[in-house]
Amino acid sequence: MTRDTVQEARPSLVGILDPRAHQAALDEVLFGIEEEGISWVIRQESCEDVRATAYVAAQESRLAVGFAADARLLVLHQRNLPPHKPFLTLENYATYAAEQLKDFGCNAARLFKGQPLKECGNE
Repeated sequence: MTRDTVQEARPSLVGILDPRAHQAALDEVLFGIEEEGISWVIRQESCEDVRATAYVAAQESRLAVGFAADARLLVLHQRNLPPHKPFLTLENYATYAAEQLKDFGCNAARLFKGQPLKECGNE
C-alpha cells in the first residue's frame, strides 16, 4: 500500500492544486498538516476561482477543512463558512518563508481540531 493510498483511506483534509501552484511552497504546507497528525489528500485540477475551489475542497473533506492554490493564492476554507468568505488567504504565498507556510498547514489541521492557531501571515 502506497503512502497516497493510506492517506485516502482515512478522514483527511482535502487540497486542490492548480497545475501552476508552487509545489515547493505547498510541500511546506503539507509538512505542517502532518506535524499536527492529520492526514491529507491532494488532487490537481485547474482552478479558475481559488476561493471557490477551496470551498469545494472543504465540502469534500470528511474533516470539513480544505484548501486550494494556484500560482498566486493559497486559500484555507471551512465547510460552515460562506463560499465567498474563506478562513484564510495568503497572496503571493511562494514569497513566504518556509516556516510561515508550515504554520499555514498547522493551522489547517488546528482549524479542524479546534486548537489555537499559529500566526502565519496576513489575510
